[in-house]
Amino acid sequence: MRMARVALGVALAGVLSLAEPAAAEDEWVVTLTNGKRFSGKLVSKRDDGVTLRIGESEINLSSNLVSRIDRVEKEPEPVAETEDEGDEDASGEDGGEGGELPEGSPAGPKPSAILLRDGTVVEGFVVSRAGGVLWIVPASELISVSEEDVSETFGDTSGTGGGGIAFSGDVLQDSRRMLDELGSGDSMRMTVAATVLDKYGAEAAPVLIEGLRHAQGSVRKQCISLLQAYKVKKAVDPVLGVLRNDFDPDVRAAAAKGMFEWNSPEVRRALMDAAWRDRADEVKIACLNTLARCATAEEATALMDLLAIFDATTPTGLSVMAALKQATGQAIADDPDLWRKWWYEGGGRLLIGARVEKIAQDRVAESERQYLKLMRGDEPAPPAPEEEPKKPTGPLTAPIPGLNEPPAPAPAPVPAPAPAETPK
Repeated sequence: MRMARVALGVALAGVLSLAEPAAAEDEWVVTLTNGKRFSGKLVSKRDDGVTLRIGESEINLSSNLVSRIDRVEKEPEPVAETEDEGDEDASGEDGGEGGELPEGSPAGPKPSAILLRDGTVVEGFVVSRAGGVLWIVPASELISVSEEDVSETFGDTSGTGGGGIAFSGDVLQDSRRMLDELGSGDSMRMTVAATVLDKYGAEAAPVLIEGLRHAQGSVRKQCISLLQAYKVKKAVDPVLGVLRNDFDPDVRAAAAKGMFEWNSPEVRRALMDAAWRDRADEVKIACLNTLARCATAEEATALMDLLAIFDATTPTGLSVMAALKQATGQAIADDPDLWRKWWYEGGGRLLIGARVEKIAQDRVAESERQYLKLMRGDEPAPPAPEEEPKKPTGPLTAPIPGLNEPPAPAPAPVPAPAPAETPK
């Protein structure tokens, strides 16, 4: 189902009171004055509006919003081809197309329409209703709607018509349930499960790490993707274990592709080791492509050794040279002879050796610095500089001496004494 967001305002009645249905429920297209179009069965047409059935949901459209109503001309149905006996057998008890559902099979999901208080209409399958929230799958995504925002609902909104995935409120418990749903094979339930786990994020990390041992490879790949998306540090060792030991090469390749998010000397060593020993080319290429983003001079010598093994015209050989460019910082063409000439005759080997020695020295210096810091303890922070007293920026509400008093008037000038008169 698709999600139709149309501001219908008061045009959508709170309770759908239907008039007499039309004689023939043909397919109709209703065009609104704003250009929006709805297609469905015309249930009734009245002076104040029309009622249209879309799927199994019915909505009322006020006449002042309707621009025109057109009947959809149906094409003649093709003549059904005669099936041979082999096709009849295939569609019978074996569960082929056209056969009846086996006894006990769940009924197909039923759509619904939810009218929000702001006039928005959401159409889709309500797969769960718990904690005051409706979880709806309108297409290939999952959305949640608070029941407080719902004005009216039409169709099955119990949360069971679409397969009903209940939530307990406990993140780890719900995450384990979602992990089972990832392997259900039902595309709708898998979409719900993946989206819920993505919403939980790092909170679901313990369950996602457990999922790395799931029996289904698709579930293990999904867990790897989520752990890498949230860069869960404690997942590095478990994912490296998948890279080294998982029996499915697709899962090992998925683990290698995302190791860039946890780039470290340990991770780069594991990638180089897998590029050497793994028998599957797709895993080797995934490891080398990740190294092409994060390799340092420490991996350059091993990459040069790999270059002597693989054909330069194969994807693996090209990936080796892409990783060499990152590790050495050299923009050399994809030609093994040019790389070997630079390495042995152009001073490349000596240059890389000096860089590796510098990396080792920096690493030792950093370790010593951290050790001394640990032995000394945290140094007291320098005292904060004293701030100048802030001047008031707005009108003063209380008199402050010296700031809001009017200046004192200047003293009046004292007249000079008149000169004494001389007696005549």
